[in-house]
Amino acid sequence: ISFIPMWYLRLGKLSNESISKNLKAILNGSLSTIDKLISPRISKTNMLIALLFAMMANYVIRKMIRVLLENNFQTLALKIGLRVPVLKIYMKNYMIGQLNKLYNAMDGMFYQRRPFVYECIPEEPFNPEAVEKDVMAVHEDQYAQYSSGLHSGTIYHSESKELNTGIRNAMGVFSDADAFNYDTFKGVSQLNADIANITIKLFGGDEDTVAFTTSGGTESICCAIAAYKFWARDEKGITKPNLITYQTAHAAFSKG
Repeated sequence: ISFIPMWYLRLGKLSNESISKNLKAILNGSLSTIDKLISPRISKTNMLIALLFAMMANYVIRKMIRVLLENNFQTLALKIGLRVPVLKIYMKNYMIGQLNKLYNAMDGMFYQRRPFVYECIPEEPFNPEAVEKDVMAVHEDQYAQYSSGLHSGTIYHSESKELNTGIRNAMGVFSDADAFNYDTFKGVSQLNADIANITIKLFGGDEDTVAFTTSGGTESICCAIAAYKFWARDEKGITKPNLITYQTAHAAFSKG
């Protein structure tokens, strides 16, 4: 009996009307043939129930195969395990233990003993040479760490120290500038416009596209969320929107 739905589902994607017609033809032709092969005590109703059951079983099997193909073994085992109460407790404890091992391994990255800790403003001022020496020492130490790939977040840096020095010098020149006051800091405003124009062209924007630079990833995410909120309010009438993110998403999503 089960060969009928299996063969039928291999016909490909058909419209609902064609499926209905084909199914009726299969049933009418098959029932008359099967009546001669099976015991007369089995009614046609039972046969239809068995046929529908076989089709449902075939659908479930196809779904299971798709799930197996779309997930690796570890992900699938984790999903199944988290649905079993006893395994769920065990697996959560195992995951907490692995996270604790990771945090302990990274402890030296966050908490390092320093020879001098400044808790207040020194009574005597430092000379510029000493300040620069301390700053560069800290920079070299942390550069050696994150340039090796050992860090907990995303670091945008170049392997070229020459390029990094040029970027640092350019940022230092405009450290006292404020792009918001474009009447005073016209040069910085022009640099901001250049970056915006390049980004718009890079992402295929048009004349209605606008852009501006931010202080970093957090501000960029908050501004993007604000833009979507205003759009939803003005275009969709949504005044209390919901934002769905992964648990490991950037902290700025919870601030937006």
